[in-house]
Amino acid sequence: MTARYDLAVEQGATYRRSFAWQDSAVPPNPLSFAGYSARMQVRSEPGAVLLLTITDGAGIEFADNVLTLTLTADQTALLTSGASYDLFVESSDATRLLFGLVRLTPAVTQGA
Repeated sequence: MTARYDLAVEQGATYRRSFAWQDSAVPPNPLSFAGYSARMQVRSEPGAVLLLTITDGAGIEFADNVLTLTLTADQTALLTSGASYDLFVESSDATRLLFGLVRLTPAVTQGA
């Protein structure tokens, strides 16, 4: 169920991406996230400096089989290119749902 997905993020801009999940049956069936919680961390590299922590209700939203990840402009301003992330969902056990790198387009314009 784990999938690699590199996040293409514009630094200093809001990032939003939705992921729909289904099982491997033929035809596939949507997987429900009812009763799940989620957590995600972004680090400069695995095991190194923590850049962001995102949780359900604060950047991760569930609707049926769709997980939507939203990073605010302030959060994307903290990211560095090549940073690593993973996202876990949890009900009775924890599952690593997504992992990958942050592909950052640096901001040129600074401040307000």
